[in-house]
Amino acid sequence: MTSTDSVVRTCYYKYFHPKECLITNGVLNKAILQASGKAIPGLLTDESLATRLMSFVYPFGATLNVKKPAVAVLSTGSVSFPLKRPVCAFSEHPTSRGRVAVLGSGHMLTDHYIDKEENSKIRDVIFQYLITPDFKLDQIDADDPEVSDYTMTPDIFGLSENLQNCLQESEEVPADFTQLFHAKVNPRPRTCKVEV
Repeated sequence: MTSTDSVVRTCYYKYFHPKECLITNGVLNKAILQASGKAIPGLLTDESLATRLMSFVYPFGATLNVKKPAVAVLSTGSVSFPLKRPVCAFSEHPTSRGRVAVLGSGHMLTDHYIDKEENSKIRDVIFQYLITPDFKLDQIDADDPEVSDYTMTPDIFGLSENLQNCLQESEEVPADFTQLFHAKVNPRPRTCKVEV
């Protein structure tokens, strides 16, 4: 299921718009690297190097909420926000062997972005997964992908409407600490008007 959020780049690099995210460490499953031809035997044991072998542009996309039996295969990485959230997932029906691939950004496969970075290899891997029946995902990575939980941002607008005065500590603190809290904001006198 696609979330209602947007993936943004936390720092400027290579692309002007903040929603055009260059993800350099977003591969969650080693089978993606093997299918794209980026797998180098012996280097796949080093997890940090293996995820950096493929970079892609993820423009104007959202994150996914992935549940079993689906498997997250690409994530936002550690530089985009939200951190390490799935952006592409594969799923296969256990009995009918029907397959589906979900990508959180439709712009990623458009003419403008398909030739940037390694988006065309990502497209080829997705098509290979959907067409080839013997395409298998790495089971260890599929069982425990490196994704973080979805954390919600607090209602900043609601909190901003409920401002409170700050408390200054007096010389003596009363025994009943509840007397220190004020629920009402002091009104401004009507004689002080701002000139426009």
